[in-house]
Amino acid sequence: MNDIVERSLTVRANNNLIMKSDEVWQFGTMANGCYHEIKLAMKLNKRIRFFSVGKKVDDIKEMAIDELTFEEELINEFDADKFLAELKKYHKGK
Repeated sequence: MNDIVERSLTVRANNNLIMKSDEVWQFGTMANGCYHEIKLAMKLNKRIRFFSVGKKVDDIKEMAIDELTFEEELINEFDADKFLAELKKYHKGK
């Protein structure tokens, strides 16, 4: 929201949407906020899908876990290999 709204309010609103949703879709390179939303979705046992982004509809494709990319800021904050292994295990149970 480009700091138009207090960040904590945005986080709460996004978390409420995740709690009410049947599944969570994540598009493009994963940022810190997306990572935490995915973790919440896993905790709530939601279906999670990952998609590429593009300028045309045909450029948007569902992605496998191995194709996920992460923003540099996030890479410096977490263990990507551990998270990817956790996601793979989670998806096997779905």
